[in-house]
Amino acid sequence: MSATGILERAMFRRLMRLGRSADRQPERVAGLLGRPPRLYNPEEQRAVVVPSSDWPFVDDALRQASGGSTEYAQPACHETNVVARALRRHRSLIEVMGLSYLPQAAQLQERLETARALALRLVAVKLKWTDPWMSDIALHEVAKPQETETPHTRTPMCGRLARVRPDAPQTLRVGDVLITHPMSGLFQPLFDQAVLLVLRVHAETDTAQGVVLNKETDMTLSQLLVEKPTQLLARPAIKTATDNWNKLAFGSLEPLLEEHVFQGGPVVHQSLDDNLLCLHGHGEIVPGAIEIAPSVSLGGDLGTAAAHAHASRLHGKPLGLRFFQGFAAWSISQLEIELERGIWIHAKPCPEALRQLCFGDMDSPGQSWQAALHASGLPVLAEFPRGKSADTVLQAYIEAHQRARA
Repeated sequence: MSATGILERAMFRRLMRLGRSADRQPERVAGLLGRPPRLYNPEEQRAVVVPSSDWPFVDDALRQASGGSTEYAQPACHETNVVARALRRHRSLIEVMGLSYLPQAAQLQERLETARALALRLVAVKLKWTDPWMSDIALHEVAKPQETETPHTRTPMCGRLARVRPDAPQTLRVGDVLITHPMSGLFQPLFDQAVLLVLRVHAETDTAQGVVLNKETDMTLSQLLVEKPTQLLARPAIKTATDNWNKLAFGSLEPLLEEHVFQGGPVVHQSLDDNLLCLHGHGEIVPGAIEIAPSVSLGGDLGTAAAHAHASRLHGKPLGLRFFQGFAAWSISQLEIELERGIWIHAKPCPEALRQLCFGDMDSPGQSWQAALHASGLPVLAEFPRGKSADTVLQAYIEAHQRARA
């Protein structure tokens, strides 16, 4: 065997040790960031192809190692030997193509060790080590429940969320759930650690709408109704699907006026008719309600929905109703690119799980987000270290990645 062959074999063995270790401890690849082959340009409102990197076969191997996403890794608990298989496929492909293996392998090693170093750094922050590079003996501690800066008491979901892999055909449906990747929303507080419900998908206009389910505000429904009196209560001629807001506020809505309103998204209109969304579980008896899923409906006759919700509460049952201000909107092509990049975890919920996400009692936005990730089979992402110190590390890491990608 030639000297080059000996070096290639040694490098492959080194990579396989890294890969097997990452498969045993998927926390090592949770922070792996890839180079997406395409992005969405919001100004031009179209997809743009990213110039190919110098290492396209490395990018492809990392995509396989990341659970199929092109940028943000989604290591699933039920998948085994993912990284090792990706490394074997990469070497076989390089041999078939007749390319030099050593430079490719060096790039793979660098990228995998960078993700491992991030995991170590987050362990150091989490456990308050003075030396962040001590060793990786306790790397498995990333996935263990520890006392963090932002602790969440885990509340299990009462049903499963069927995750759609990022590299699978993305058929977005009304009633689907989108869960933010723990690293993708760091610079967007409203979407950070968010769980969204898809409300509308219009293929003809290339538009989709959703609502953030787990961002409760301090504002009550009563405060929202009087926030802009010149536009709302001072103008009784304004009509909703049932009646004007004055009659609703002092009629069937009155028992619910102290309910807190959730921030449904960044798109906020001046008109309350266009701005206030109501999700409820009383669709079969509410005229005009739009069924989002068997357990959740949107809008309809608010007076009737509020009356049935109040009656449920009086009988000791959950309210089954929430109000949201604003919504999220995308073009479908934009959302498809964000899904393949791994910005969102795309899941199809069972009725019980969706009802819990929409109306269940969670102590914090992060608790609902964690529960959704666990139910999607992604415990590594659910337990991903977050908090003020960890977020500082992650923001610098992502900024460095974005500069390199540009």
